[in-house]
Amino acid sequence: EKTNTTIMANKNDTLGWSLCSLSSELYWWTAFFNIAFFKTQPVKTPIISFEKKSVKNQGHYMNSRNGFGIKENININRCHLDRPLWEILSTLLHEMCHSWQNQHGKPSISWFHNKEFKFKMSNMGVVPNDKGHHIWVADPFVFFLEKHGIKFGYPRNSEGIIKVPQIGRASCRERV
Repeated sequence: EKTNTTIMANKNDTLGWSLCSLSSELYWWTAFFNIAFFKTQPVKTPIISFEKKSVKNQGHYMNSRNGFGIKENININRCHLDRPLWEILSTLLHEMCHSWQNQHGKPSISWFHNKEFKFKMSNMGVVPNDKGHHIWVADPFVFFLEKHGIKFGYPRNSEGIIKVPQIGRASCRERV
């Protein structure tokens, strides 16, 4: 939608905003992921927001219109912005997959992630459990990020898999 593109441009030009650089980078990765993973079925350009939500939630996708009439919103939880960039990008890709499924697939009726969603995520190299927590990452996700200089900080096992550490977060440590 035109509104989403205008808001994206405004966010990228907002000097003095502590999240301007991260916002610009995530919009770049959104376009890249559309080309690399969604190819002939790209997702619509989302609004990327950074609202503080439950510490259990790393991000979420909303397709319904908000109070401003904006649709296609991906929120990256402010509580988790202290994570490594690759983890934030895996959350972004996860939420983009919800958008893809809403536009081109069959979204789950319940809160849980259905087989279609998990299959799509696995093909991209990010494997979630039923609750949506990423349990490991591999190629092509790892390959694309490493080619763009993203460091993982964890070794690959003999199958090329990087296990995602499941560290409990007791409180919200907000990045400013």
